[in-house]
Amino acid sequence: MQKIRFLPLLCVVLMLFTAPTLLAQQEPDTPYPAETMLSVRMMPPGERSLRNFLYPKLMAQEGSIQLPAGTSYNLLVQTLDNMRNDYPELFHIESYRVHYQRNQPDVAQSISPRYLCSAEEASALRKQLLETAQSWVDENPDPLALYERLVQNTTYSPDSMWQHAAVGALLYGEATCAGYAQAISLLYRLAGIPCATIIGEASDTSGETGLHAWNVTNFGFLDATWGAAFDGHVFHSNYAMGEADMSIDHTPNRGYTFPDLSGVPNYYQAHGLYVSTEQELLTQLMRLVDGETVEIQLSPDLYARYTAAMKDKQSDIVTFCAEAAGVEIPFYDPCRILSDKAHRVLLLIPHPELAEQ
Repeated sequence: MQKIRFLPLLCVVLMLFTAPTLLAQQEPDTPYPAETMLSVRMMPPGERSLRNFLYPKLMAQEGSIQLPAGTSYNLLVQTLDNMRNDYPELFHIESYRVHYQRNQPDVAQSISPRYLCSAEEASALRKQLLETAQSWVDENPDPLALYERLVQNTTYSPDSMWQHAAVGALLYGEATCAGYAQAISLLYRLAGIPCATIIGEASDTSGETGLHAWNVTNFGFLDATWGAAFDGHVFHSNYAMGEADMSIDHTPNRGYTFPDLSGVPNYYQAHGLYVSTEQELLTQLMRLVDGETVEIQLSPDLYARYTAAMKDKQSDIVTFCAEAAGVEIPFYDPCRILSDKAHRVLLLIPHPELAEQ
């Protein structure tokens, strides 16, 4: 299970001091168009104003930031966490301390950010990160191509310094779910594709649940962490999901407002890989004869027929299909035959001898 680590909070009591007034702040000068940030459209006015106030100060790596008078402690924490999770260019923030008066713990006075590196080092890394991401986009801006390239070139690792950031995924090829998600956000936004990072919980096929990060776009939800390549093959069950598919194993934290994705086809539907009948299944599985990898999604009805037929005997889906069609299908090496908890997706790898023909 892939997990995301939240920023720690330490509360420090300070004497009262004069705070700045929160006036209308300029929108952040992000390295991608503002309209590509889906999270901005989810943001209440108070959080947006506070974000606009904090963004340039955090980018400049100020050591102590005095907050506007009356800043809500809870709103501050929400704003900082959202910024840390959804702004890939703020990778240099490690943690922060919130300062407040003892008799007003719900009003934040200032924050003291802690940074992972110097401002000079962060600037150099940011330049390298943006150049790398832009080069990927320039080579192929297609969202599926960017997703597949990220999955093929990144290994899940909780042990590197930048594991929770796009820096880890795009520059070092190692990241946790947060790094994958932030890399997708950066790549897609640079390609002009509206995108946001989501924080919540996810459950794998074993039932294990943990904190997780993934993405939402205007064409569906996607989880690059769970697209892990198998023998060079990218798994697509978590690419371009609708909300119903996403909710099978992903539960966002409260407060998100997602775009209307009803009627948007998922990866399998869009690529003619969604099968509803035994004949359609047979047609797909016969591609194994030509040494092709088969990755398909079964309709709920076909999956129910398969599980009912296989309930009382030892067999697999290829035998089920062959018997139903009255034909023989050549031998193969199964990779994954997934349950209804994993979107009813089947991945079969052809036998090496077939693949070499």
